[in-house]
Amino acid sequence: MEVVTNIKEHEWKKFLDTCDTATIYHTPEWKKVIENTFNYRPYYIFARNDSGEIVGMLPMFHVRSKLAGEILCCVPFAHECGPIGDMQEILVEEGINLYSNMENGSGKNHSNRQIEIKNSINTGFQLENTFSNYTLDLSTVGNTWNLIHKSIRRYVKKSLEKVEISKSNCIEDAENFYDVNCKNKKDKGIITHPKDFFFNLVRLIPPENIDIYLAKLDDKIIGGTMNLSFKNKVFYGFGATDPRYIDYHPLYGCLWKSIEDACLDDYRIYDFGIASYNDIGMVNFKKRWGTIEKKIYYSYYPVTTTEKQASTRYHQVMTKVIRKMPMQIYKKFSDIFWINHWARYF
Repeated sequence: MEVVTNIKEHEWKKFLDTCDTATIYHTPEWKKVIENTFNYRPYYIFARNDSGEIVGMLPMFHVRSKLAGEILCCVPFAHECGPIGDMQEILVEEGINLYSNMENGSGKNHSNRQIEIKNSINTGFQLENTFSNYTLDLSTVGNTWNLIHKSIRRYVKKSLEKVEISKSNCIEDAENFYDVNCKNKKDKGIITHPKDFFFNLVRLIPPENIDIYLAKLDDKIIGGTMNLSFKNKVFYGFGATDPRYIDYHPLYGCLWKSIEDACLDDYRIYDFGIASYNDIGMVNFKKRWGTIEKKIYYSYYPVTTTEKQASTRYHQVMTKVIRKMPMQIYKKFSDIFWINHWARYF
């Protein structure tokens, strides 16, 4: 067995094809999306067997944030990601060695530096559980529909009575989704991902692995979702509703249409992502889609007794400021946050 850092893409993909626990976040395409959008530095570690075949991997990015510190993250914008395949303990050890060498090489105090793996590492890491993941088991369209709470079914029906749902994976609709996402996020008082992120998803993820669902009312886009897929799973990546049209429930129509298509295309799992235990509204929303809840543990190295505390006052002030911004200023402000590494990376 040996550990390597540079391999050919076809070897990488061949390994992913044989690894049951591989996700879209382990693919070379996801690596390209993050590199091309945020300029984070990748550190991908692979394990070979005696025959020279790839049998394991640990993907990581070095993320510098002026608010969150420096983190070797596995990986940005994934809700669950860790080492896969064989030799996982050795791969994690290599990650720790990388962390140690980076720390010693700069000659600076790195009290605000960590490794974050979005999965459970039981030896030498500190486990934290603040989220749960919610997944819907798919079968036939009818059986899956019956799993969904009646209140959700009611909103879906109301949406589909008035709203037209379209499906594509083109750049034009990536921009349309970005625009409605900005309206949604600005209304909530939070920054949005930069436009290039959504563009790069469409440009770099294979067409068969990404879908954009848009809800239209009289040719006006009032909501949408962007979904990713890999193997037997569809990931609900991003969703947005124009706050002026919330009574039309466009998100519900888009979600159901994407679930229906996933059933027809023989996917087995629809992944709604994670929700914080503090966000009761989001937890209830995801549960009512008939999902199964699974606690998610993130692993941190080194172990620390310092509690992570969010600046409530800071977020309150930022929320008020963002809501009052004109849209064009809001978009530029969001991009500046990402470019200067002030934003959170997940």
